[in-house]
Formats: sequence, C-alpha cells, structure tokens
Amino acid sequence: MDHLSNRRARQRRALVTVGLGLVLGAHPLAGRAADIKVDKGRRGDRPLITMAGDIRQGDLDKFRRLALTYDDAVVALASEGGEVAEALEIGKVIRIKGYDTFVGEDPCDSACALIWLAGRTRFLTDDGHVGFHATYIEKGGRKQETGMGNAFVGAYLSQLNMSETALAFATSASPDQLNVLTAKNAEQVGIPVQVVPHEEMRAENTPKSADGTRIYRQVGHWSVRIDDTLGGGCFVMGFFDGDVALRFGADTRDGKVLGYAMVFGKDWNSIEPKQEYPIEVIFGNAEPWKIAARGTQLGGVKGIGFYFERSRFFDAVSKGPDIRVRYHDTEVTHLNLDGSSAAIDAMVQCQTAQWKRTRDPFAKAQDRSARDPFAR
Repeated sequence: MDHLSNRRARQRRALVTVGLGLVLGAHPLAGRAADIKVDKGRRGDRPLITMAGDIRQGDLDKFRRLALTYDDAVVALASEGGEVAEALEIGKVIRIKGYDTFVGEDPCDSACALIWLAGRTRFLTDDGHVGFHATYIEKGGRKQETGMGNAFVGAYLSQLNMSETALAFATSASPDQLNVLTAKNAEQVGIPVQVVPHEEMRAENTPKSADGTRIYRQVGHWSVRIDDTLGGGCFVMGFFDGDVALRFGADTRDGKVLGYAMVFGKDWNSIEPKQEYPIEVIFGNAEPWKIAARGTQLGGVKGIGFYFERSRFFDAVSKGPDIRVRYHDTEVTHLNLDGSSAAIDAMVQCQTAQWKRTRDPFAKAQDRSARDPFAR
C-alpha cells in the first residue's frame, strides 16, 4: 500500500495552539492510530475536529461519520504521516464540506500535510511547520518512490487548485527528506496560509467548552486549561485508570489567588456536595497531609476538593512520584504523578499570560509588570 511516513526519533512537544477562535489540544501520538474526536465548544463556537497520530485505514470512516454531523468545522492536525489513500479521501471530505484546517507547533508531515492542504482556509502558527515529500513503497526494508502514488497526489492537488510551484514543492522531496512549509516561506512556495501568532493567541481566543473552560496546552497526559468561572484561573487536569480524575489549579476570583485541588471518581456517588470529608494526602513517602476536604461535583461526576497553601502543594505535586488519598484509613486512590512537573510549569506560564492579558494598563509601572501568581 502506498503511504507517506516520516519517523522522528525525538521527544515530541505537546501540541496546543490557538487562534481566531481555534483551539487544538492534541498530544503526541507517534506510532499510534489517529485519535479523531470533536470538541463542540459552547454555543456560537465552531466545532473543532482534532486528528492526532498516524493516519491509518479506518480513519476515513471515523472522520466521515463526524463530517455528517457538522456543516462547519475546523480540523486541527498533528501527525507524522501514514496511509496516503486514507489521507487523500479525508482531504476530499474536508474540501467538499468547506472545513478549515489548522496546524500548530507540533509538525504535520507527509500524509497529514496532504489533509491540511484541503482546508478552505489553512491556518498555521508562526512557529508551526508542515512537511511534504514524495510517495513511496517499502521493498526489502527500503523506501522506493512510486510514480503511481505521486500521480494520485498530483491529481488530488490539482483538484485543490494548487499551482505547479506548490505541486512541485509537495512531491519533489525524496522519501527520506522533507520540504518544510512555514509561515515564512508559504508565499514563496505558492500555498496560501493564514498565519496565527502562537503566543499572542494562545490564552485569549480559545473557545470555551461546555463547562466554561478553555484549553491552553496538553503536556503528556495532563491537560492545562483556563477556567473563566474561577476568574480566568489556570488548572491542570489528569485522567487515570479506574475512572479517577485529578485537578489542581488557581481560583483567581476577586483579585485573589487561591490554590485548590479536586479528586473525582466515577463511582463515588455517595459523596454529598459541601459535606466535609477528613482525608489524608500522601506524596511518595512523605508525611501525610491532613485535610478537611468537601464534597463537590463537576460535569455530573462527584468528588472532593480543598484549598491549600500554593507553593507547598505545587512543590509536592511536582516532586512526588505519586499521590495517595486516604479516607477513614482506607486508600481511596493511588495516582502516578509522572510528568506533573512539566504540567505545573505550563500552568504557571498559562497563569502569567492571564495576568498579562487582564492587568490594569493605567496602573503604576510596578503594578503593571507580569507577576507569577504561584511564587512563594
């Protein structure tokens, strides 16, 4: 089967970029089948279809089912490539529906790049890139360029009204190389793009989901988000086996910054909202924290939550290998905190960006400076 693929032996950065009402909360999925899902956002926001991971057989059917539901959408992409036949058909669906496409700071290469080209408007962040090369087949472990595959791609690009310059750019690199399109060379290459300033747009224009939160960045399996119901406070959310979720962040209402943590369990139906639950929180082998948590509910799922002294708790989360929660000497949950340090760093960046955006421009200079709300 003809396919386009570019394997990179490096640690992928998490992909989250936002602009012009677009949000992408994708995560590194190299070597895995594409994860295709939709975030409908709130009323007035355009649906966002995210596609992250290798493009494989069956992805067209998954994408087509979503396309039948939404007349207008943005398709956000993060992929190293995959099956060219699936990519071309997905691209045709995007072009017929008139969807826009979007690529952020994580690369969209090979088959992914062909999908991105199908967008009515092709959005690309100023630090993003899209990589192209010729189609190939593998024989005896070696990549051999295939003229038939390039012919199919050429016909597809012609249907997208690509110029000869753009067609050559998209197909001329060898299977082991990439022609890389960026915001700087897009005009020269002859592929029109709408450039999105990455840092400027990240925290300001993210559409809200149904619970009033907006994605800021995905860090491994941790999601860093902004909660406008808590004064634009940033938080980290992680989901674990056993249908348990951990959330911690900042409540910045009324100009104050209060740290909070919540633990939710799908089957914790006996929890009563606002009722007090004395718990112990243990990080690694450290001494337990004795905390008077209270019942809470989020999205129909019950859990417990509490406020805390910010620097100590975040330090413990960042350094602890795991976290255990006990209630009446019974271990309620035991969660791995792998990657939490990077997630907290992203949360601090998120909150700092929020402070920059919301500070009083008429205040004295020393009051206007960006401040780290999580500092000791």
